[in-house]
Amino acid sequence: MKKLLWICLFPVLLYSCEEDVPQSEIDDKIIMDYLISTHLDTIAIKHSSGLYYTIDRKGTGEYIGSRTKVKVYYRGYFADSTLFDESGGTPVTFSLSGLYTGWQIGIPLFDKGSKGKLFLPSDLASRDGRVRIFEIDVLNFY
Repeated sequence: MKKLLWICLFPVLLYSCEEDVPQSEIDDKIIMDYLISTHLDTIAIKHSSGLYYTIDRKGTGEYIGSRTKVKVYYRGYFADSTLFDESGGTPVTFSLSGLYTGWQIGIPLFDKGSKGKLFLPSDLASRDGRVRIFEIDVLNFY
């Protein structure tokens, strides 16, 4: 009877001792799986903040510097390819300070005229546990 009780309780005890996986590790795996499935894993660069980015087209070499506004075309979607936001056919001007932390970190990695993608873990986006991916075409800085 004691042996049967031990066999039944062991999995419960083992499960209760497991640590939760940090959201940052979950997000990193989601981003890496996406990069691998889209064959971007060999060109994507991981920033120290945890975001990944690709530069698909180089621009003029002029970076944002101390300017605080950026004019872009963009598309935002989740890792399952569900579109959640886009600029449409119209460029949009944003103040960097009002954007996701991931944009505040990521946009300065692009030069004027460049095009690329930002892969944001949830802690650099809306903190809802969902990775966000943005296709960005940087038109200008102000």
